[in-house]
Amino acid sequence: MAPIREAPVKAVREWKVIARDGRSWACGIYAPKNRSAEEVKFLEKHDCPELFYLLHGSVKLVVMRRGRMEVIPLTREKAVVVDTWHNGFSDGEEGGAALVVERGKVSTRYMKLKKG
Repeated sequence: MAPIREAPVKAVREWKVIARDGRSWACGIYAPKNRSAEEVKFLEKHDCPELFYLLHGSVKLVVMRRGRMEVIPLTREKAVVVDTWHNGFSDGEEGGAALVVERGKVSTRYMKLKKG
């Protein structure tokens, strides 16, 4: 790998890895396709924590905390580290995107949400 490499911060789909270092770490752009918490149909959980940081627009995480669903808005003032069931949505008119840092190789489980 070159000593310095640029990684464009542009979301073209829901998830795009922009830089990685083998198994150690991966960094990507997350642009949620869901536009409300009600549109979230499943949660996911990795075998390691993920760091989320708002780049632009509105991105909110739907997380499971103490057995209850909770919505956490991302802000530019702090990063959020998630090690629980989660998904996200963007309710802004122009969408939104977050920078995500996670382990380079992850195992992911999915949990379908019940309606009503």
